Amino acid sequence: MRRYRKAILMTNLMENWIGRAGRGGQGWLTYSFSPRIQLQLEFRLQGLSKDFIGGGRLVDYSASGNFVLSPQTSFSGMLHDDQWRFPVLFTTGQSNLTRSLTPTWWPDWRIH
Repeated sequence: MRRYRKAILMTNLMENWIGRAGRGGQGWLTYSFSPRIQLQLEFRLQGLSKDFIGGGRLVDYSASGNFVLSPQTSFSGMLHDDQWRFPVLFTTGQSNLTRSLTPTWWPDWRIH
C-alpha cells in the first residue's frame, strides 16, 4: 500500500501545474529582432500550500533563440533552469540546469 500512496503523490505533483491549494503564475516574452533572429524569455513560479504534504516551491527560468544564418543553415539554442524545494522529497533545495545548441543544415538537393 505504501508504494501506491507514493505513486499518487508523485502523480499529483507532476501532472497538475499548480497542485492542490497552490498558487502560481507564468509569463513569457518573444521578440523578433528580424525575420531571421528570434529570442524568447520565460518565467514560471509555483507555490504549494503547506497544508498539502508540507508545501513546496518551484521556479523556472528559460531563454531560447533561433538564428537563421542562410537559407540552408540555422542555429537554435536553449537555456533552462529549475529551482525547487519540496521538503517531502528533499530537505534542501534542488536545481537543474539544461542547455542545448542545435545546428541545422538543409541540403539543396535537386532531383532531375
